[in-house]
Amino acid sequence: MASLQEFLEVLADAYPDEQVRGKEFEPFLRDALVASPSHQFADVWLWDDWPGRDGPDRGIDLVAEDLDGGLWGIQSKLLGPDESLNWGKLSTLEGADLRGANLGGANLGGANLGGANLGGATQWPVGFDPVAAGVIFED
Repeated sequence: MASLQEFLEVLADAYPDEQVRGKEFEPFLRDALVASPSHQFADVWLWDDWPGRDGPDRGIDLVAEDLDGGLWGIQSKLLGPDESLNWGKLSTLEGADLRGANLGGANLGGANLGGANLGGATQWPVGFDPVAAGVIFED
């Protein structure tokens, strides 16, 4: 069995374009989440395969259903060894419809959620001001 590093090297050789390589990484991530004993997902779909999909990809690459029926929107990022994850790489969630989402455990410090559509049922991290972050409330 190949190591993760070997797999990533094969992926990089096969798909030199970073965006294409990232898209090709998504099925691997889906399979890893399904097989992971620590996350306990009942099912995981690529965005294009999710039965509840209501349009084109808006930053959510995979959708996972946990054992309690809760849904998780997952943004997949495949970074090189010298890259770091920053808000700019996650900003594609801006404008997403997250009504009723539980963001209580999210680190949203400095987040710009301008135009994001969130309802009154959305749960926020302690001390986070959604109005200051530009959230549009619609139920």
